[in-house]
Amino acid sequence: MAKAEASLSASLGLQWPLETRDWLILREGYLSKSKLAKGLIRSTKLRWFVLKQDPVSRESRLEYYEGRLFRGSCTLRDAVICPAKKPGTFSIQTPRAQGSRTITLATDANQVDQATQWVLALKRAATSSRDAAAAAANGDTQSLASQGSGNSQRVLQQRLSLDLNALMADVTVENTRSRGGDGEIDGAAIDNARWAALRKTGQPEEEAQDFEEDEDVRLLREMEEEEERRQEEERLAFLAEREAQKQAQKQAAAELEKEAAEESTPAADPEPEVAEGDVSEDEDDFFAEMERAEREEAERQEREHQEWLKSQAAQ
Repeated sequence: MAKAEASLSASLGLQWPLETRDWLILREGYLSKSKLAKGLIRSTKLRWFVLKQDPVSRESRLEYYEGRLFRGSCTLRDAVICPAKKPGTFSIQTPRAQGSRTITLATDANQVDQATQWVLALKRAATSSRDAAAAAANGDTQSLASQGSGNSQRVLQQRLSLDLNALMADVTVENTRSRGGDGEIDGAAIDNARWAALRKTGQPEEEAQDFEEDEDVRLLREMEEEEERRQEEERLAFLAEREAQKQAQKQAAAELEKEAAEESTPAADPEPEVAEGDVSEDEDDFFAEMERAEREEAERQEREHQEWLKSQAAQ
């Protein structure tokens, strides 16, 4: 999933910010972003949103783009994600030095399931960032998944899912009949009911417990569990792939250094190959020197012999 999303972003040619260029992409897609412009006129624009996370520090950030250009982002560690009463609309509130910043986002009216997935993914990313920051502050190196296991609301916020089609198959015929009235699956009704359950989980714990046995809350819990597993699997796979790339780079660098060292070391001239029956240049010089020495020795002996003959004749 992460690789497919990354390839989609690559096809768009987005200009990633340098500080998050190598972060893991958890989710991305088009959302309508609303804000109050000058004169308190509400302005709504379609933007490409990307939910990213540092796989090591767990810091999460939501970035948005206009075309290929980066337009802004918000850090999710202290963010509060609030589903609105209108299905498919939600807001992200982040604290500031003065007041808070609120971003209102929405999907198309017929894509409530996509909005549900966005809210769950954002909540999971925000919770993961807070847990990682708290663990770093306390020096806790244990698993972050075990934190807050006694708080049912915290557990609900940590469990997420993206596979709505698989969850739809878990809806019983009795629940379908009670919602659609004719025994056929009413997808819109189920999406709206699940959105209502999502809003219920944002209430205080004692109020949320009243809906513990509700079918929509149960389905939402299954969604959260699946999303939590998905994000953790993608994070571990991303880290493993990054480590493999680092090892490959180290190996390639070592091979280049070895080749450079071999090239810098002067190699001895190889001995010329001499075929069988041929004589090398050194051997030619040796035989020539031997012949010259033999001639000189023969000439010397001849001179001594002539001198001896002359001395005998003189006597």
